[in-house]
Amino acid sequence: DPYLYLLDASGAVVASRDDGGSGANSLLRYTAPASGVYYLSARSFNDAGTGDYQLSVTGPGATGPGGAADDFGSGIGS
Repeated sequence: DPYLYLLDASGAVVASRDDGGSGANSLLRYTAPASGVYYLSARSFNDAGTGDYQLSVTGPGATGPGGAADDFGSGIGS
């Protein structure tokens, strides 16, 4: 069961969701009150699961530093 967390630049959770998508998938919709840096974290329930995931972010400026859409992907997980 995937969980999605949206964090602001200081690391505070501003939104989270574990349902909303088709089947067991998660869907998080969020309209930022201001421009800035936000991070999206995809995890499993109780951090107990592993597997493949696909993230899609839409909206103006929905990229990471240098235009990368996923600037921490290889460093997440344990």
